[in-house]
Amino acid sequence: MAKYIIANWKMNMTREKTLIWLKEFEMLYKHIHGSSSIKNSNTTEIILCPSYIHIPLVSEYITSRNLPFLSVGSQDISAETSGAYTSQSRRQLKPYINIQ
Repeated sequence: MAKYIIANWKMNMTREKTLIWLKEFEMLYKHIHGSSSIKNSNTTEIILCPSYIHIPLVSEYITSRNLPFLSVGSQDISAETSGAYTSQSRRQLKPYINIQ
């Protein structure tokens, strides 16, 4: 059975702090689980849901570092196609920012 940890970031990090956090998390994960980046059926998948403006940065980091145990999600995608909905994003933008 698949296991997931979904981390909904409720912090306001800059681009630089986001990269520092990702590097530190990657090192910690590999220290605990070994340096292999191969995903297997027993691996718990970790889904990071950063602030909307950092989704492309986090996605690019995960892809460039070949970290199959990490995925990117999004916070607060609106069910509406348009309108003024505070803190929500349009689901039509999802394919453009490489989230699952």
